[in-house]
Amino acid sequence: MPGCLLPAAMAAGLTSPAQWGLHVPQRLHTPPPPSVERVVYGTPLAFRQDTEHFSLQWETPALDSVIVAQVEADMEAAWDALVEDQEWDPPVSSEAYLLTVILDPDIGGTGLTYTVEDADYPAGVPVMYINPLWAEDPSFMSSLCAHEFAHALQFAVRDWYDMGDTESWYWEASAEWQAEVARPEMNTYAWSSQYYASAPHADHHSMGGYHQYGMCVFNAYLDEYALGAVGLRDLWLDNDGLEWHEEIGAAVGDEPGRIWAAFSAAYGSESLRESDLYTLPLTVDGTTALEGWLGTHYIQLGDIDGEVFLDGGVGAVARGGQWVVFDDVAEIPPGAGDVWLVVVNPDPEPLYYRYSLEPWEEERDSGDPPSREGSMGLARMDPSGSGKGCACATGSGSGPWLLWPLILWRRRASGR
Repeated sequence: MPGCLLPAAMAAGLTSPAQWGLHVPQRLHTPPPPSVERVVYGTPLAFRQDTEHFSLQWETPALDSVIVAQVEADMEAAWDALVEDQEWDPPVSSEAYLLTVILDPDIGGTGLTYTVEDADYPAGVPVMYINPLWAEDPSFMSSLCAHEFAHALQFAVRDWYDMGDTESWYWEASAEWQAEVARPEMNTYAWSSQYYASAPHADHHSMGGYHQYGMCVFNAYLDEYALGAVGLRDLWLDNDGLEWHEEIGAAVGDEPGRIWAAFSAAYGSESLRESDLYTLPLTVDGTTALEGWLGTHYIQLGDIDGEVFLDGGVGAVARGGQWVVFDDVAEIPPGAGDVWLVVVNPDPEPLYYRYSLEPWEEERDSGDPPSREGSMGLARMDPSGSGKGCACATGSGSGPWLLWPLILWRRRASGR
């Protein structure tokens, strides 16, 4: 999937879509008074269809009227859900002007949203570009229209142009989640989970392999467990222009490493509302360095009881919809079923860590105090060379035994 062109525009230093040969409307007259019905911003293209809030425009008569009608309905549905229901602040220019949506099959991606400089509107006037070729997939087109409109709402409250390299990821992760909020019946956003699940160890702000779209599942966690249904909206509307991990930490009231550990525990243990639609994460055995900043290692421990010890990073241990975030040691949540250990790197530098287990022989509800049956340790990849590649453990009365790497990326069918 080519994806939204907003990150590519940042990477290319694009200051105007005109640099890519795209039409950019320019206002010629002062804004009409509030009593006048919204008008088109600038000189429109040869063909257009106006709705209550948008002006759809295109250059050739060959565009199918069915596609135009579909985009018209999808854009208005996104407005109703995000502005009317969720109460996002619309672009200030929308008080006087229809929001421009240009249907262009030659944009080289699925869509792009940009702002035109205008002295009367300091935040700029958003222009959305939609590739009509994607209309053959109606569910995706609905999501695409909501995604690009979400960017227009984001531009209304945050300055994308003057931010750094770690800015774009959350625009895309948020727009994907806003599309889910706008069109929950489509569930198209869930397809993007594969981009996170295939590289959960990457930097949280990574733009490689469409990782930024996959991070929409992080917003699913914020919605369901941390901030609530309008928490993402408040995060954007109340932002202080900080790095996104700092904005999120302030909104949740916790350290980013702990927030990411709780998210990873919920994701790995399939405790999110639509987990059955998401791709399961790549798993590791804990013997390699964790490179990514706020990246996660997912480790499967099997159906065990006991304690988990961790000597680096932030951990969480999860089973059956329960998890514990910890720094040094934690008890595995009681119950039956496979246990997940997740380790998060809270810093920009690579994390070298060790974890170990102390299983209990008896069931926790037996009435007897648990007894230790031994310990299991996994060595880290240490820069000094000591213990490199070692993954051995000792069990009580059983002699040495090896743990082999468990590398697994299982992808669920998602209909796309």
